[in-house]
Amino acid sequence: MPTYRGITIQLHSQFDIDTFPEYVPKPQEYYTEHGITAQAPLQIDEKTSSCSVYIAVFPGSTFWLSYSVAPPVPEDQLFVFKLFINSAHIVTWSTDKEHEWTGKTMFGLFEREEDGQEGRKRIEKRALRFTAPDGIDGAWKDVPDAFDEVSKIEIRVHRASGKKRTEWETEQYSKTAHGKSPRGVDLVGAGRAGGDHPKRFYKFALIDQTNQPFVTFRYYYRTWEQIRYLGLIDGECTDNEMSVIEPFDVDGLEIHEKEKRKNEEYNATREILDSGNDAATSHPRAYIPTGAPGSSSTTAYRPHPAYPKEGWGARTPSPVSKSIRELISTTPLLGKKRGFAPSSLVKVMTGTWKRRGMPSSENSSERDSGNSPRSVS
Repeated sequence: MPTYRGITIQLHSQFDIDTFPEYVPKPQEYYTEHGITAQAPLQIDEKTSSCSVYIAVFPGSTFWLSYSVAPPVPEDQLFVFKLFINSAHIVTWSTDKEHEWTGKTMFGLFEREEDGQEGRKRIEKRALRFTAPDGIDGAWKDVPDAFDEVSKIEIRVHRASGKKRTEWETEQYSKTAHGKSPRGVDLVGAGRAGGDHPKRFYKFALIDQTNQPFVTFRYYYRTWEQIRYLGLIDGECTDNEMSVIEPFDVDGLEIHEKEKRKNEEYNATREILDSGNDAATSHPRAYIPTGAPGSSSTTAYRPHPAYPKEGWGARTPSPVSKSIRELISTTPLLGKKRGFAPSSLVKVMTGTWKRRGMPSSENSSERDSGNSPRSVS
């Protein structure tokens, strides 16, 4: 989740990871020491006001992006976002006070010909998607060079002082610069843009020059093998060893140290728990999930020592006296449609009360008044 100059951009995946993990580029000295002469991007480049990270490719999956601007922001100011893929412009949008300086972009609008209506144009939606892997060996080969400077998703953000409506300026995706030769990221059809999708086009009065954006975000998409080759993760690719900016982490520069401390704390806690395995079994852990680290037992649950199992067998005294329980018998069910007969139980209870000299249901008015004496057996 890069945040730079008060603007935050997030890439969201269709999968459960929600937002893409972002890997911080290594400094150039790292590659020089390893005999690599290729240039790596800077995470933060103050000269160009840019922020660069690496992300992993999930072939064939769709994704979208969200954005937000941190206050304070002048009320009459707009922010214009321009999306580029492999240096080719895809779509432009804006946000302002009316939209609370936040939103998401899931597709671009393009023109298409309707089937059966020659010459008539409609607007269609196209969603962002990583290209599919090779159909022969299943490998994703759209970016053969890990240091390729062109293969990236780029969002350029400009400030603007105003906007005005303009006529539609759309074209068919297949005729665009990116649509003619999609590589790495493609735009797939997502249906017609109905009436609930605003199809308004604007021109903006930019404060920043077109070639000098207020801020630029670059996502270099690579395979897992290329990310390992760049030294961003170890060969084992374990969660605790990845140099990764986790989603919702504010300061990406400190994430590695935070993960390291969390890993050390976890290992220390695990050693304490493991040291108790050789102790007496009279003090088992309250909950041991199957497959837990350091657990040799396959038992998924053990009762807490404060509630010994022997105490669970103690019977609770019945509120019904023994003499009444002996008179009650349960009639077996004769069919699924026949339910319990409450009237039989009432008759038994009434007969018992009569034999004991207790008031019957005929004297309910006296009982309800609360003035008659009662005897309890």
